Amino acid sequence: MKPQILTALLYLTGSALLAQEGNQLDLGRLQTGATVAFVRDVGGEWGIEISGGGAPRLTQPKPAQIEVFAGGENVRQLAAGYVSVQKEPDAIVAKANVAGGGKAAFVVEDRWKISGATLLLDRKVSVTGAETNAGFYSAIRFSTAPAVKWEDADYFAPGLLYGEPHTSAGAPGGSLPYRVKLFSIREDYLSAPLFGVSFRDGNWAAVLDPAPRGDTTQAETTAPAATPIIDERIQFGALGASEVPKGGMDLGFWLPGTTTEFGGGFGMREGTTATPVVRRRYHPVKAGFSQSYQVAFRFGKSESFSGMERDAWRWAWESLKPKVTPVDVEVVRRTLTDHLADRVLTVEDRAGVPFVIDAVSGKPGSFRPALMSMSRRGGQAPDRKSVV
Repeated sequence: MKPQILTALLYLTGSALLAQEGNQLDLGRLQTGATVAFVRDVGGEWGIEISGGGAPRLTQPKPAQIEVFAGGENVRQLAAGYVSVQKEPDAIVAKANVAGGGKAAFVVEDRWKISGATLLLDRKVSVTGAETNAGFYSAIRFSTAPAVKWEDADYFAPGLLYGEPHTSAGAPGGSLPYRVKLFSIREDYLSAPLFGVSFRDGNWAAVLDPAPRGDTTQAETTAPAATPIIDERIQFGALGASEVPKGGMDLGFWLPGTTTEFGGGFGMREGTTATPVVRRRYHPVKAGFSQSYQVAFRFGKSESFSGMERDAWRWAWESLKPKVTPVDVEVVRRTLTDHLADRVLTVEDRAGVPFVIDAVSGKPGSFRPALMSMSRRGGQAPDRKSVV
């Protein structure tokens, strides 16, 4: 055997033994200074720990998390640590077997990498044990230390949540989910599939779907919230944070995007109470079925919450690289101007554009023209008393 080949074999063998022996295997160090390590428990399973560098310690002893829904109240929460971890030059490949409470069984293969201040996960879940009419989602979540309180953090979801809730009580980022300490938001509700948590010491963590798809069906979009949908075509996930029963909070992503919602949605008033409804969206527990997705966790430190928003937004933009669609600005300007001019109504000596127009009949609703577009005949601007 050639010396080069022998050396390579010895290297690979040594790496494999290193991955299985000892109680800790380091993936590497984030740009923040924190170390990402795989840690083995007394039962022989491997979990993940992110610590050091002045950042809050985040852990997940059982990274392979599965929810199985078999109808009605039959919902099982399954979780397992990795049975093997294999070190590669720039990644760690970890595998887990998840089963329990029925015929459903899953093999989870995770590939973890570090890029700057970002921890990247590439996951594949394969169904190896089937259950008729059952559905599942898989999740990855990291938890803080129990001492971290829900109220000691600010939360960020683009377009929905900026610090404390400011939208309607029942909205996905509203005060009701804040009070029950559970944010679970479909990624297609967001202008970027991102959710962040900012701690009082300036450290923050955010989770992003770096390769969103968003596939859904007509049945899924029109079904009542309480109607479960099990369909392998669903490809949208959900993100969020929740309080952990034993203290602390977790942050994560799961696919498909089952969410806990409050009746009334954006129309609910502040102070309204409602019973949460779980909008169940699952993939089938069908032998041979598999799901694949990517998740990115970003860690940083900012002087303020607005600084965290800025940094998280820029990270999302750079990761997603949204395409800009060029338009003829002059054509758009002329078209919009013509459209508004066509909508102008004149009542007595006042003219303006109504706020509401029936999309079917084309007739305006109550005549409440915008003040900026109103004028009296002859060019004299009206005073406020003349506004209807």
